[in-house]
Amino acid sequence: MVTKNSKQNMSVLLTKLGDRDTFTMAARELDLMARQIDPSSSSGNLQSFISVILSVDTGDKPAVRKHCIHLLAVLSVSLPLNSLSPFLSKILTRITRRLRDPDSSIRSTCVAALSAISSRTTKPPFYSAFMKPLADTLFTEQEVNAQIGAALCLAASLIP
Repeated sequence: MVTKNSKQNMSVLLTKLGDRDTFTMAARELDLMARQIDPSSSSGNLQSFISVILSVDTGDKPAVRKHCIHLLAVLSVSLPLNSLSPFLSKILTRITRRLRDPDSSIRSTCVAALSAISSRTTKPPFYSAFMKPLADTLFTEQEVNAQIGAALCLAASLIP
């Protein structure tokens, strides 16, 4: 089980991501944690990890927001197929929010993450998992950055 200490360690590492001096070390440790998660474990490590990285919000520094989205891509390529399926709605909700970010590098990271996630997800079906939420963002969002990001994410998830 992810202990309180592990969650606290992740929070400390997320804080260190915001500092130029400690960014590289924190990013390396978080990437390593993401690669070592056992999805078959009943302890909830994956759920806790995803919960912590999705809790990052617009008040955090751009480097933190960007790396947390990057961690979703790391998880998707290091875990077995469909391991992120139970969390797709939360992940897509967070990514579509990130598409509104004024920082274009964060939007680019969202595109890369969705490309990685969609290439490793076959359940639920593509339409309900990716097409519908991204199309909704593309056609109903008033913010031009979110529309552009949604179009790029949709294209990236269609063409691996």
